[in-house]
Amino acid sequence: MKKLRKVLVILGITQKIKDERGFERYRLNPYNPLSYITLLLALVIMGMYGFIAAVVEILEDNPFRYQ
Repeated sequence: MKKLRKVLVILGITQKIKDERGFERYRLNPYNPLSYITLLLALVIMGMYGFIAAVVEILEDNPFRYQ
């Protein structure tokens, strides 16, 4: 667990802070760039999925059919 905590501190996902009593606490970093990268990738993947689904729906419909 301590090794994982050290890795998270090195990556900047968590912050090590000391409180008034001198104890070290760990909290999530609100300015974590990895969280924003993950969010951006998720939005791109969902957008591509929506675009491909829309193109497939358009191509499945026969545009030359008499209505």
